[in-house]
Amino acid sequence: MIENYYKLQPTNYKLITMILTINIGSASKKYALYEKDNCLFSAHFENEKEKFVVFLVFGDSEEKREIDSGDYSASLSYVLGFLIDRNLLDTDKKSLAVALRIVAPGEYFTEHKIIDEKYLKRLKSTTEIEPIHVGPTILELKEIKNLLPKSAVYGISDSVYHATIPKVARRYGLPKDVSESYGIYRYGYHGLSVSGAVQKLKNMPGGVSKRTIVCHLGSGVSVSALVEGKSVDTSMGFTPLEGIPMGSRVGSIDAEAVLFLQKSMGLSPEKMSVYLNTKSGLKGISGKTSDVRELLRLEKEGDSEAGLAIQMFIYRIRQYLGAYMATLEGLDTIVFTGVIGERSPEIRARVCENLSEFGVRLDEKENELYLGGRDGFIQSTASVVSVIVLVSDESKIMAAAAYGLLSARGIS
Repeated sequence: MIENYYKLQPTNYKLITMILTINIGSASKKYALYEKDNCLFSAHFENEKEKFVVFLVFGDSEEKREIDSGDYSASLSYVLGFLIDRNLLDTDKKSLAVALRIVAPGEYFTEHKIIDEKYLKRLKSTTEIEPIHVGPTILELKEIKNLLPKSAVYGISDSVYHATIPKVARRYGLPKDVSESYGIYRYGYHGLSVSGAVQKLKNMPGGVSKRTIVCHLGSGVSVSALVEGKSVDTSMGFTPLEGIPMGSRVGSIDAEAVLFLQKSMGLSPEKMSVYLNTKSGLKGISGKTSDVRELLRLEKEGDSEAGLAIQMFIYRIRQYLGAYMATLEGLDTIVFTGVIGERSPEIRARVCENLSEFGVRLDEKENELYLGGRDGFIQSTASVVSVIVLVSDESKIMAAAAYGLLSARGIS
């Protein structure tokens, strides 16, 4: 059983010199190897136009490979083989610890922790609440057990950054005793991405402004409001299901509508959760795909349902922008990050369209230049608000958090 593995965690932590970060997303898998703050290697597995691909970065080389479904399923094995072949990792792997991104609701997961038997039990208990992330994460843990039996594994929580959200935004309209007994609060997610954006802003002209809104746009979508770099509200809630309609997630919906659907469709709570997480959102609205690139193409070809999916996506993002401008009592900076935020000039332009009354003006030419892979400003000289594209770097934040936990065990 996988639980038995966690009785075998190493005690000689001073041997650990490298961190392998593992980020199992809703539509991709990302790995990176760090030695302190130096990234030695990264791999990004995803489905591109019905094909599996991996983007490999090693030293000065970058490579895109088409892979089969077997390689995608066995992505950790693929990565470890690559690292050993290039002498980045010894075959015994004694110098390696693992930092695994955790997306799970509950107070227990508002801290970064070593994954032991207790942690695994708590994680498994959330599978039915958050199936889209927790299930694949547990499968990845089984692979880690098989391939890295001597490596310590740290759970790096996606919710830690949002622990600063005040009660007025954190609480739902439930009785206090119910909220406390069942842990029903707005935990927020994409915290690693937003935290990484803040770290980058510190080194950019203007630094971290007083009032910032971060739009993480990908298969999962969230909008977060920050005051001087600290989270004060975010669109995702108890789970990552709340907020904007995402690739296949419904976003915010009347709770009574969910209860009505469950009864009318004859679904168990578990199947209702899967339906809302995997059959809804942009995929459900369009009836075709969750891929924003394909939806934009179909919209241009006159597909009304694809067009509606994109329009609803933009509309809801803009709603949160407006709400958070009110929350922040103004706005200094908008950040676009995540795969869509980094790669789609059209989505960025449509989100910012007609916001000049709020001080937001894009430079069309600059916006068109940012297609992924680099950070920069895209506002016009007439814009009062800075508009910035930032490449999400969750792995760097994960590695730093893991090294912090190692330091707590006496490793410099």
